[in-house]
Amino acid sequence: MNVPISKLYIDMDGVLVDQEAYLASFAGLTLQDYHSLIKELRTQPGEKEKYVKDLIVRSVAAEGFIKAPPMPYIDAWKAIISVRVDNEFPVEILSSAMENPNTYQEICRQKAEWLKLQGLSHLPTVFVQGGILKQDYAAPGIILV
Repeated sequence: MNVPISKLYIDMDGVLVDQEAYLASFAGLTLQDYHSLIKELRTQPGEKEKYVKDLIVRSVAAEGFIKAPPMPYIDAWKAIISVRVDNEFPVEILSSAMENPNTYQEICRQKAEWLKLQGLSHLPTVFVQGGILKQDYAAPGIILV
């Protein structure tokens, strides 16, 4: 059974935004060293999540969600967005602004500013309070990237 695509949701972190590159730099690490550290922390239950969340929270004060570089293939995404928005189905941004109520609004502001700087602020945007909530947008015919 083929279900026609009715909407495309695009995530920001890791899809449009190279948040890992920013976090590595913010932590004073090369990207390779950051990945090695993350791999090591994964062997200890909960340590990777704790480290990354703490790093993200600290980066918010430095406007890290605005400063993070785009992924190298962002121009390809922009081309896809342009074609799909104009001709086939709606494209929206669906991104997590973390579940931390103390940083949620500021992360939303920074992510909206990042989209503006990249020329993507024309897209409807949904910021959920925690990545797990993205699953609420899943349905037949809807693509979550």
